Amino acid sequence: MRWQRLQRRYVHGNVIETLRSRNFVQAVTSEAISEQTKLPVAVYCGVDPTASSLHLGNMVTLMGLLHFHLAGHQVFPLVGNATGAIGDPSGRSTERVALEQDVLAKNIAGIEFQLKRFFERGTAYAQSRIPDLDPNTLRPVCVLHNADWYQGLGVLQFLGSVGRHVRIGAMMARDSVKSRLQSPQGISFTEFSYQLLQAYDFCLAAVTSGAILLLALT
Repeated sequence: MRWQRLQRRYVHGNVIETLRSRNFVQAVTSEAISEQTKLPVAVYCGVDPTASSLHLGNMVTLMGLLHFHLAGHQVFPLVGNATGAIGDPSGRSTERVALEQDVLAKNIAGIEFQLKRFFERGTAYAQSRIPDLDPNTLRPVCVLHNADWYQGLGVLQFLGSVGRHVRIGAMMARDSVKSRLQSPQGISFTEFSYQLLQAYDFCLAAVTSGAILLLALT
């Protein structure tokens, strides 16, 4: 009976509350998100192709995205083929080695294949455990590429339209930046500006795909 109640709550309940019941939510930027997700919304999470395969950290956010998918929301895995050329400085004591274009293209192809397989197998497994779940009613998973947003966007236009809205103090306060500033190598402007690209991704994901929610790992 308990498993049946969990099944009904999963199919007909609120996905945020489901994730909270599994200790999957550490923090939200607004408590209103529980109310907003009572109806289908668009959600995304980003994956940078800095390696040829997804890793365990990606699995955490993708599992959250899978829950949204199974609950009937529109989900967008975002492959950072633009940000991947820079690399996220979070959790690193040294700067990433810049990837050659052929290596980056190979990584992107491998990760896209893994994303497709992840959602296919995840949905199939959920269907085997939740009889009320009908995969035919779920919205298709759509992979986005952030390089599409940067084509034709010059540095002056980017700084003028994005940079002027960001305060240096807030950027300096991030743990990923503070730890690198205290390291012998420091941090380059390239990696320091990564957070600007993340913010622009959120803006363009909302404009182009209607995504109002970002899942991220802290």
